[in-house]
Amino acid sequence: MPEEKRPDIRPQLRAYLAWYEEVLGRVESGAIVAPGEQERLTEEASAVAHLLDLLDSSAEEPAS
Repeated sequence: MPEEKRPDIRPQLRAYLAWYEEVLGRVESGAIVAPGEQERLTEEASAVAHLLDLLDSSAEEPAS
């Protein structure tokens, strides 16, 4: 049975990461957010960036 090709979600992850960076930039510029929101957004952005790094590195590996 042939292996199913998984969709490439890296473009969506890059869009999410850009959104997080934009929002965090606004917060750093003085946007008012609830207590703990900046930390939560920073953690989520870090998780998205890490996942994107993993997917990018696995995409660069030769297919077996």
